[in-house]
Amino acid sequence: MTLAPAAPAAAKGYDHLIGGGEMGALMREHQWFASPLGAAEGWPLPLKTLVGVMLGSNQPMFIAWGPERTLLYNDTYAEILASKHPAALGRDFLEVWSEIRADLVPIVSQAYAGGPVQMDDIKLVMDRKGYPEETHFSFFYAPVRDEGGRVGGLYCACNEITGQVLAERRRRESEIALRESEARFRVMADAVPQIIWITDRDGRTEFFNKQWSNYTGAAFEATTAADIAANFVHPDDGAATVAAFEEARRAGTTFLVEHRIRSKTGDYRWFLVRGEPYHDQQTGQIVRWFGASVDIHDRRRAEAALRESEARLSFLDRLGAETAPLVDADSVLATTTRLLGEHLHLSVCAYADMDEDENGFTIRGDWAAPGSQSIVGHYSLADFGKLAVENLSAGVPLVINDNLRELAPEEAATFQSIGIAATICMPLVKEGRLTALMAIHDRVPRVWTEAELGLLREVTARSWSHVERVASTAELRESEARLRELNETLEARVTERTAERNHLWTLSQDMLARADFGGMMSAVSPAWTRVLGWSETELLTRPYAFFMHPDDMEPTLAPWPA
Repeated sequence: MTLAPAAPAAAKGYDHLIGGGEMGALMREHQWFASPLGAAEGWPLPLKTLVGVMLGSNQPMFIAWGPERTLLYNDTYAEILASKHPAALGRDFLEVWSEIRADLVPIVSQAYAGGPVQMDDIKLVMDRKGYPEETHFSFFYAPVRDEGGRVGGLYCACNEITGQVLAERRRRESEIALRESEARFRVMADAVPQIIWITDRDGRTEFFNKQWSNYTGAAFEATTAADIAANFVHPDDGAATVAAFEEARRAGTTFLVEHRIRSKTGDYRWFLVRGEPYHDQQTGQIVRWFGASVDIHDRRRAEAALRESEARLSFLDRLGAETAPLVDADSVLATTTRLLGEHLHLSVCAYADMDEDENGFTIRGDWAAPGSQSIVGHYSLADFGKLAVENLSAGVPLVINDNLRELAPEEAATFQSIGIAATICMPLVKEGRLTALMAIHDRVPRVWTEAELGLLREVTARSWSHVERVASTAELRESEARLRELNETLEARVTERTAERNHLWTLSQDMLARADFGGMMSAVSPAWTRVLGWSETELLTRPYAFFMHPDDMEPTLAPWPA
């Protein structure tokens, strides 16, 4: 299309069409005489004035004039018309926007009736690019009167705000979606039995699921990783936790640590804490940490119990191996106290025998660590306190973690005088009588564990059983030695005893004989011959009755069966 220059327009009397860019040129070239408006030079003054203002403005503007609502517009409104431009120039405004006619008729009617209309946002579904699209506009429709004071048309200054509205909608939708996502995340996080947490790059907390409050009893509040370590993590684990987090921040790697967290009841449980860094995709910098704290207390206890069990079995195996070849009680107990003392890192390990009165006792052997004193000697059980007497006499172990705190001063003084602050004493009761003791001691306060108590109980039982076996074995060896000695001298002793008996047989003045049940003698001492004069042959070949007086026969033979 060839556009006429602006200068000739003024020459033709088109002063109101001067300038205006593309639309000014189009309007100057338009065949207005064939339109309802007629030739441009004959337009009413109010219309000419508004056209001049419109063409000189950068804001989208249009004019609908006359009963036919003939459309005039500037360059920026042409952009709104899109594919409807330039055919829309000079046409009926409502026909140009036929797809939104129903939306525009009430507005146009109000303006033509003399009432201005202002809207900050009107939604219109326009077809201006070959497809329906949602659009939004802010506008002001002003009625324009002609020289006679009648409404000749309307003037509109408008702005398309589609981009802003849709952007705001997307923002609101994103916020809603984010809130919904956060709500879903919270529901999901609260359903997980572990503690879930989120912090910023520096460890400032942004989220804890409800498991945190359920466990610690503390409501969520913004804090820092350092504050968490100081206020909730076990004092022995706090420094390692902070160091591990700082190293993870520095290296940009996984934060991983095991530590104890205090519960609302004041107890501590072990947790495996793992945090993964989330990096900014453009800069690569850490912007957030997502983590979980998993309760591993039962696992840790099981692992510790397994380690204790393995150490206990290993120790008992070693104890058995080193005491097996020993053949006297003192050696067994000396080896046992040394090994047990070293295994439990004790100050002193000792064994004692009780006196008959079950009050006095003698520590006859002990093992003392470097820096600790031997406590071998004789003592009175009553001096160690009522608890010691009651427990040990009843066969119950005496367990003291800190005698200065747990016992009366005079009772604690007895322990302190021999360098003992903590003790476990295991009694040996046999047939209702306290017979022996085995004890482990520490020179500083110490909280004894069930494992240590159990080990001492087992070692005590094994040791005394071994001592009894050693004693029995010693007795058996002595018995066997005596038997061997008897066997080795038996023949000589039999010969000797036989010779002694024969000598007695020969020298005896008594008439000694050996006879069978038939009354025949098989052996007679020499006294028979000396007293009766019969030879040995005569005596052995005649029955005993042959040598009896007839008067003595009946009373002598009467007791014998016929």
